[in-house]
Amino acid sequence: MKEMKRRFAFLMAILAGAALSACGGGGGASAPAGVLYTGNMHEAVITAQNATEVALSAYSGGQMDRLDGVLPMSVVPQGEEGGEISRLGYLLDLKRDLQNRMAAGTPNDGSLITKQSNMESGSENGPCGGSLEWSAYNPNAETVLVTFIFKDYCEDGVIVKGTVTMEWSETAGTMTFNPLTVISGAESFTLGGKAHFTWSETQSGWDDSITLNLVLIDHESAKSYKFENYRLASSYTIADQSERFTLSGSYYDHDFGRVEITTTTPILFHWTDPQWWPQHGGSIRFDGSNASVRMTFLMDGVQIDWRASLSGDNWQFVEIISKENFEIWF
Repeated sequence: MKEMKRRFAFLMAILAGAALSACGGGGGASAPAGVLYTGNMHEAVITAQNATEVALSAYSGGQMDRLDGVLPMSVVPQGEEGGEISRLGYLLDLKRDLQNRMAAGTPNDGSLITKQSNMESGSENGPCGGSLEWSAYNPNAETVLVTFIFKDYCEDGVIVKGTVTMEWSETAGTMTFNPLTVISGAESFTLGGKAHFTWSETQSGWDDSITLNLVLIDHESAKSYKFENYRLASSYTIADQSERFTLSGSYYDHDFGRVEITTTTPILFHWTDPQWWPQHGGSIRFDGSNASVRMTFLMDGVQIDWRASLSGDNWQFVEIISKENFEIWF
């Protein structure tokens, strides 16, 4: 899976690059027809034995790592080892880059916004077959619409087919997968649905949010995963260079079923921290049908607690995951 992510990540640079240059300079609908969640629809039954697995699945989106290369993010250059693509956090990076370009002001300085009704298009052949076609259109002076059509586009042995559309303004954006299928050797998955973005700036900092309404099908395991109003929000404060994250919404694991996610204490980071590890005390709760599991960030790891009810303070310690064995993806 890591090798696939490395190979496919730089492939998606084409999509990201086209989006950034197409028009200048060089909440949630259901998934498309055919991209259906077929897993457990019931609320998850959480026990002390499966509490850690349920929490980690919902926190990371279960098979969310299979979205890393698909969503056009910052990328890992071809041939470069390491550098895991870090899921939703990189969506924020792409969004901010697009936002900055849209605010630039003129077509010649990299702005995505050009004159109203301007249409541009282009295509590129895949190094090992297929093609990618894109078109960009400005319905008004504040919005840009970009469509990418992958026709068995092949690069570095990875084949991509399907359609992605992007609609962006200066304060919001939506990516729609209609759907998109990726094949790499025996691995294959399909993504359908939407990722919606909002952002705003103030004198003291900025606020961002990403809301997923998606279905991910893992063809190799014949499992599916569903994100319903699955929202990551962040708030950055300039004065102390800190950023606070919250995670919320519903997540459906193919085997466990649905959990409701609530951030009880925001996850606090300081940009000056070279290890990029949360401050002590941030906490996320995952509620199932009969019980809850809680994930609390400590200075040296993450503590997992479980309670045999949906309310109260009767939390029972399960385990501590060391920071070396826990992936921060914010």
